[in-house]
Amino acid sequence: MAFDNFFKELMRDFLSGCDVKFDDAVGILPLKIDLVVKCPGKTLEPFPIPLLETHFSPINLFEYKSSHDAPKKQDLSKLVGYLGLYCDQHGIGIEEMRSKMAIWYISAKWPSFFDKLLKDNIISKTDTHGLYQLNFPFFCSYYLMVINELDVIEENLPLLLLSSDDTLKNTIRLIAPKRIKPGSTLEKYLSSAILKNYEEVHTMTELQSLLPEHVKRNIKLAIEDIGLKEVIQLIGVEEVLKAMRPEEVLKAMGPEEVVKMLGIKKTEQILKKLKAKSK
Repeated sequence: MAFDNFFKELMRDFLSGCDVKFDDAVGILPLKIDLVVKCPGKTLEPFPIPLLETHFSPINLFEYKSSHDAPKKQDLSKLVGYLGLYCDQHGIGIEEMRSKMAIWYISAKWPSFFDKLLKDNIISKTDTHGLYQLNFPFFCSYYLMVINELDVIEENLPLLLLSSDDTLKNTIRLIAPKRIKPGSTLEKYLSSAILKNYEEVHTMTELQSLLPEHVKRNIKLAIEDIGLKEVIQLIGVEEVLKAMRPEEVLKAMGPEEVVKMLGIKKTEQILKKLKAKSK
């Protein structure tokens, strides 16, 4: 769920000129589309994600699978069902779908069932690396995107922040030499991407330039978003303690939890400091 929210919030913040809705309910049952993005006339100037600008329709429905999900071939059929239900709910006729609608299946990693779809000529590559399309007529545009296959270039940010493995590492190498404005939206999501994939990227030398300036400043924000325990599990208590004072961790977690993480001696030292400050 945390990884799905990362995708949704990233899209909302970078497509701030569009009407972006999360988990839009369709039909009678509690069926929810991951993301609905309405950009009539594509009015954003400049449009922050050129790859999407090229292919966007006025209304875009998204199904997203993070690198921690297990994509299934039925996901593609489910998205078709969401299209029908959405159009029924909003009074969009079959003759209007092609001009008004597009559906997007986005996966961070290569879904294994894509192999057979390619072999059977159900889908094919487009001129854009990582972007695929259906090979038969459909009611509207249907795009399939694999984030890890996108070219690692500045134009594909921020989508590359949803990547994993070597693509994420190359994205960090792309960003590391640049001067990122503190507090910017890009800084926020770069920090989150590193935190969520810390096990994969923590040995990268490039993090030495990023962690002190960018990631550490946002560890507190990450803690507010997903909780202190979760952040400690992702990056370890040592990294958290570099960004937060030990007494802050103690207040947030309580003595018993801190003892489990740091040991009794270190916890006693923190308690002594707290007592001294309160006098």
